[in-house]
Amino acid sequence: MGVMGRALTAAELGYLVKLLQRFAENDLGQHDAWRLNTSDGPVYVRLSRKRTPDEPADAFRPVEPPSPYHTSGGGGRALPVAHGGREPGGRRSLGS
Repeated sequence: MGVMGRALTAAELGYLVKLLQRFAENDLGQHDAWRLNTSDGPVYVRLSRKRTPDEPADAFRPVEPPSPYHTSGGGGRALPVAHGGREPGGRRSLGS
């Protein structure tokens, strides 16, 4: 299977978070919206500097780039969390 057909490694996921944080710091205005075409159909991503009034703060997971000293112990894969490495709603854990 090609690169697009496999899950991100812990290192790749950490790099994605680092790039997203850099984008948010340097390139994001008030908001942006993206559509990613995937084999399961489109995925919609919204980035915003503010929550809508009906969104509770605890609906958002804090995401930090992983420490360069963190080791997964799982052959380069992110450490699993409850629900097989995915959080409720199918979201993947972004490291520990």
